[in-house]
Amino acid sequence: MLLRAMVIACAAWLPLVAACQSLQPTSAPAVASRDSVRADLLNQQGLSLLEENRLADAENALRAAIEADSFFGPAFCNLGVCLLKQEKYYDAAWNLRHAAQLMPRASAPRMNLGLLYGAVGRYGPAEAELTEALARDPGDVVIVGQLARIHIQQDKRTSQTVAWLEQVAAEHDEPAWREWARFEITRTSSASGGVR
Repeated sequence: MLLRAMVIACAAWLPLVAACQSLQPTSAPAVASRDSVRADLLNQQGLSLLEENRLADAENALRAAIEADSFFGPAFCNLGVCLLKQEKYYDAAWNLRHAAQLMPRASAPRMNLGLLYGAVGRYGPAEAELTEALARDPGDVVIVGQLARIHIQQDKRTSQTVAWLEQVAAEHDEPAWREWARFEITRTSSASGGVR
């Protein structure tokens, strides 16, 4: 079961990475060496490398994107995901927090911070970050699935958890997530004490 949960969590990272592709950085003071076009190209290259699981190459491309434009939030977000996959949690958290500052309305940095906190067993902060992400992108089934997963890991089986699980079972693009949600709904309804 633990291995299955880890596979599901890892499978969730790929959509998260893609979530940072199209986000634009916030306006910033003019900087002579700022090259947003180059940063975007390097960010896209980093995403491709990340999808191929070429983490060292992806990290280099994403760092180069940040050098090209130090206000390009998507590169910080994607570098955070890359570092998270390498289990470099402190550096990942710094980059994701910085991305959240550069892109305050974006859900991806907050969702990825939630994944990071969940990966290290800090479920309270994980839930807080995921809740912030959901506030920025209401109804996003990937975020909803991650919130449900955090609740299940804490054995917090509330009516809200069941509602999230039902949404994931009905709407998630990934069959493994839909199957997991249906399993957890069944387990929750058959558990002694049921929903709280």
